[in-house]
Amino acid sequence: MRPEEAFGAEWFDVDLAAGVFTVRRSFAEGRLMWARFRAPPRAAPGP
Repeated sequence: MRPEEAFGAEWFDVDLAAGVFTVRRSFAEGRLMWARFRAPPRAAPGP
C-alpha cells in the first residue's frame, strides 16, 4: 500500500477478518481523491 493510499483509508475500507484493505481513495496534493471510476477498487494485504 502506498503512503498516499494509507492516508486516504477509512475504517470501512479495512476488513480485519479477511486481512485486507480496500483502496478506494488517496490523499494527494493536499486533498482526498477518489480512485478512477473505470478501475475497480484494489485490495491490498493488511497486517
